[in-house]
Amino acid sequence: MKAVTIAAGLWLCALLFAGPAAGRERPAVRPPYLHAGDSVGVVTISSRTDTLRRRHYEKCLDVLRGWGLHVRRSEHLYGAAGGWFNAPDSVRGADLQRMIDNPNLRAILFFRGGYGALRALDHADLTPLRTDPKWLAGFSDLTVVHYALRRLGVESIHGTMPSFFRTDSLERDTSALSLRDALFGRLDGYRTASHPLDRKGTARGVLLGGNLSVLSSLNGTPLDDDRTEPVLLLLEDVGESIHHIDRMLQTLRRSGRLSAVRGIVAGDFVRIRGEKQWGETAADLVRRLADELDVPAVFGFPAGHDAANYSLYMGREAVLTVTESGSELRFL
Repeated sequence: MKAVTIAAGLWLCALLFAGPAAGRERPAVRPPYLHAGDSVGVVTISSRTDTLRRRHYEKCLDVLRGWGLHVRRSEHLYGAAGGWFNAPDSVRGADLQRMIDNPNLRAILFFRGGYGALRALDHADLTPLRTDPKWLAGFSDLTVVHYALRRLGVESIHGTMPSFFRTDSLERDTSALSLRDALFGRLDGYRTASHPLDRKGTARGVLLGGNLSVLSSLNGTPLDDDRTEPVLLLLEDVGESIHHIDRMLQTLRRSGRLSAVRGIVAGDFVRIRGEKQWGETAADLVRRLADELDVPAVFGFPAGHDAANYSLYMGREAVLTVTESGSELRFL
């Protein structure tokens, strides 16, 4: 474990001292899309799984097998030796490392979120993904992984995770199907209906962002985004207080981290406390931010912790067009 920890420290330092200019000069690597018969890894590096739901979780993995994929579980996927986590930080990092280093795996799917990914990344080296790229997919706490890959220069997928798959419902699991389409290269973009808070306009930039709480916590760390090329910023969150949402948005704006934002994709803000007393919703606060930055913004985009969580290519250039009749997010 010690060797892994040292390597992880070196890769983080390399990212830090490479500087923003080096990042801009190096285009993002796009992993190969999947095909039937490919193998994928499933790993947990955030909160532990609920062992009482193991039968359901196995059905979730069967969904992946139904897509024609071979599934390899991480050694400690169902572990319970780490308190809040399924295993200690170093063990979770090592689980991820084995999948990164396995040339037979073409994607790594994070099984669930919660908290803890940042701690596990201290014990994993992502740099092999530059030469043997594979898709890493997840959301929420896994926003930190998207930022790490952004600094490394590798595209990733913001989307649902296997533990969220619907296995006992007659309804189509549009979130899971969206993840499948993203993995297999069938996703060109999305069109959405108009929303009262939409701010019209057209913008082009690299898609970045994710969970507001996580990206706010990265402010000033080696994983912070400090590049200056145009950005389309995805924002979503769950279970926060409205004053905390305001604080995070204020901090991001005042820190200068939003100077490269050219457009905003506002996803779901679910179970936000105190909106009635505050007099505004979280979406209202994001619209105010869009006004201050003078950028187009689409609201009600189905990404985040609500029922529909559509997959998005992070680190890829896209065009956002917001009109009276609706919006389009198109990947380039």
